[in-house]
Amino acid sequence: MPWAPPYANAAELAHFMGDSVTDDAELTLAIGTASRSVDRITGRQFGLLDAPESRRFSARYDSYRRHWVIDTDDFATTDGVTVETSTPGGLTPITAYLPTPVNAVVNGGVWTQVVIDSGSAIVPTAAEGGVRVTARWGWPAIPPTIKLATLIQASRLFARRHAPFGVAGNPEVGQLRLLERLDPDVAISVRPFARVWGAV
Repeated sequence: MPWAPPYANAAELAHFMGDSVTDDAELTLAIGTASRSVDRITGRQFGLLDAPESRRFSARYDSYRRHWVIDTDDFATTDGVTVETSTPGGLTPITAYLPTPVNAVVNGGVWTQVVIDSGSAIVPTAAEGGVRVTARWGWPAIPPTIKLATLIQASRLFARRHAPFGVAGNPEVGQLRLLERLDPDVAISVRPFARVWGAV
């Protein structure tokens, strides 16, 4: 699964709408647009890198927890993970750390932080971008809720081909204005997946 992929495919959308739609190009375009809409409202994406990649983050000292904390991008495996802090001599590895929230992956989520052990001989500084974390960023699988939300939003976008001015239906049976904002059901369903940086 690539980084920032479409969260459904043309066949799934056609089946979801119950239409005999055969224009895969338009279906695929609607899915891609809906997928990125889900990304924007959640503040994250649900793909997965093929291999570990190094990224820079800033560490902060949490005086309540008495640990250094590094807010990172989403990751769900410790394979290939390294944590390094900038020092005058270059990058120095930190080996005493814990991905958190601790039970996130077990519960179908991802880790979003690295917490440095209080007994670590090496600790980061608060320098901007002073920590380099290497990991295979992303989600191991697209959550079913995200797939459904994408199908709902994509079906709404696909319907716009018959409503160029944003109004679907006709005066005899009723009309519906297709507003610019995200579908309300989509917004509600993906709310638990919204990324809040700095959250425990």
